[in-house]
Amino acid sequence: MNQTNKKNKKKGLLVQPATWFVTAILVFGTLIPNYYLWSARVPAHENLSRTQGILVHEKVSNRKGWKVGLASGDDLMSFTCSDRIGQRHTCYADRMKLSDHEELEGRFATVWWFEEPIYFFTTQKRLVQLDIGDTNLISQQDTVNTVTRRAERAPWWAAGALLLFCTLMALCAWLLPSNRAESYGNCAEK
Repeated sequence: MNQTNKKNKKKGLLVQPATWFVTAILVFGTLIPNYYLWSARVPAHENLSRTQGILVHEKVSNRKGWKVGLASGDDLMSFTCSDRIGQRHTCYADRMKLSDHEELEGRFATVWWFEEPIYFFTTQKRLVQLDIGDTNLISQQDTVNTVTRRAERAPWWAAGALLLFCTLMALCAWLLPSNRAESYGNCAEK
């Protein structure tokens, strides 16, 4: 076996930098966030923290929406309804129009919340229930239903990503010239 064939033999799929890059994206961008989504649970009502103050809306960005904030004195505490990093924060986008929730700004509100782990060493203040005056705008049961539904879907998203990853790796392994040469015989040696 000549020197070039030995070099080609060492260039397998696991040595390719793109393989490790895609693997890192799969693990850190899909599998780990889906694990946190799958393991998320809303605590019982008596274990939630309760904060009261003046309702404000804190714009995060055009893509990520608005966080619900409570101002009391000089302090502003922000809450989110997102399940994971990078998701929209808007808590009641599906319940009312933007102009309607602007009318709520400045009213006295009560928020029940908990610290939710969403990634390594990262937590967020997850809004569970929002009461404005005597009106329950977001109920704990709605939040529990949302968290449960997304937790049930998380393994399917992870399995889909893993299947796509395995398919791409198999395709790449087949397309690598060194692997095809071994399978079909190297035409240069004949």
